[in-house]
Amino acid sequence: MTQYTTTANAQFMLVPLNAVAPSSVIATAGSAQVNLSWQSNGIATSFSVYRGTSSGGEGSTAYHSGITGTTYTDTSVTTGTTYYYTIKAINTLGTSAASAEVSATPLSTTAYYKVVSMTSGSGMVLDTNGSTTDGTAVVQNPDSSGTDTFQQWNIVSLGSGYFKLLNRGSGKCLDNGGVQTSGNAVIQWDDQSGTNTNQQWTILSQGNGHYYLVDHTSNQYLSDGSPAGTTNQSAGNAMTQWPSPQNAQFQIVPIE
Repeated sequence: MTQYTTTANAQFMLVPLNAVAPSSVIATAGSAQVNLSWQSNGIATSFSVYRGTSSGGEGSTAYHSGITGTTYTDTSVTTGTTYYYTIKAINTLGTSAASAEVSATPLSTTAYYKVVSMTSGSGMVLDTNGSTTDGTAVVQNPDSSGTDTFQQWNIVSLGSGYFKLLNRGSGKCLDNGGVQTSGNAVIQWDDQSGTNTNQQWTILSQGNGHYYLVDHTSNQYLSDGSPAGTTNQSAGNAMTQWPSPQNAQFQIVPIE
């Protein structure tokens, strides 16, 4: 384009743009709630959330509409039920296609959960291995969570999207050890989660009931490989933190 002193070749038409589906949609499980966030693309005057209890079951009627920001907190949920969401953008020309689907399962503040590794189908669970000592490495072991309280975790919201994982058997919190080095063993420590960011974790849904757990201080993923980043799934391996999500998908399953 150039600038010129006359109006020759200087007429343009402003064409409105269709609404574009939001991207980077994230669903985060909370205590009796699901927190949604997304990225707006193009021109949108508002957004609508669609919700279902099965994959692809969100339907054509918006669950909540008229949202002018790019976040939404769903508090009309039942703990333990998995909810599926898509987001649509709206502008003067209409409604966009649906975003990618995300899902999350809201947590109960009073229930206990097992945290199950999904790497290579190992099915092992987080375990404090019978220890009540500060600094003991949290390991993975075969699942006996139905009777072993050292494999049972209470997951409590700390606000601002962070959670503490408090072990029932030891009474201590999952802690990144205060060392921000990749591959460092994750430990248990007395509950200081109100002020100690080493004990604060985000729980990020990856769909299909799978989650990443990311430490607040290090911003690294909980990983079950040993050494970190490998696929060694032996019983007794110490849990580690790792900067990328190798061996980092877990299920959070209520204990009946």
